[in-house]
Amino acid sequence: MDREYVTVDASNGRWRGQVYVNGASRGPSPHSTSDYIIYRSSDGGRSFAGPGRRAAFGSVQAAAMGNAVVSSSGTVVGVHAQLPAPDTANRDASIHAVWSTNGGASIEGASRIDGYLAGGERKGAVAGIANSEPSLAIDATNGRFRDRLYVAWPDRRTGRSQILVSWSSDEGRTWAPPRAIDDSPAGDRTDSFMPQVAVNRDGVVGLTWYDRRDRPDNLGWDVRFAASVDGGLTFGES
Repeated sequence: MDREYVTVDASNGRWRGQVYVNGASRGPSPHSTSDYIIYRSSDGGRSFAGPGRRAAFGSVQAAAMGNAVVSSSGTVVGVHAQLPAPDTANRDASIHAVWSTNGGASIEGASRIDGYLAGGERKGAVAGIANSEPSLAIDATNGRFRDRLYVAWPDRRTGRSQILVSWSSDEGRTWAPPRAIDDSPAGDRTDSFMPQVAVNRDGVVGLTWYDRRDRPDNLGWDVRFAASVDGGLTFGES
């Protein structure tokens, strides 16, 4: 198992208090495909059951793993980037949401969020894919955007790594077209990467990332922050 994340069901539903660990795992064969799995614990982490997997486990390859969240209904939603088959070129990748409505016993659905060309930190003169994992958050307030999901990831389709953000109001089944969170100066070709997204108790969406706009050699970085008060439709100046 690789790229593990943990989350807890804080809803008032059937699986309240259940602990989930998601990550990428291969099947029994050393040549099998790495795919999304979930383990679950109903005793505070003392023991775990699983893994919960999709019916067609191993039919796609999980190329970058994100965290999971739990909605007010107890639905577990996770995100990851995937290739349609093992050894497929990265240009064919896409970013997806998956979900479980049976307490993590199985993964019952998946939806495509957008295409995906792994962004992240450059390794010398070569564009690498380090730090290319997506980040997921949910609005757990009782406000007008309750249960809205927000996902952020670094993407290099423009020739530089930019932070893209999308949102969903139906537990990950459908997603808004992504937008780039970029107020860099015109002509900037430096990379932004390693985003993290969260929602506070007032429903404000906060986004941080590593930013190189002030590093013309594209080395080193500063941490920048931007916020949205309208459910991810717009973000203020970083």
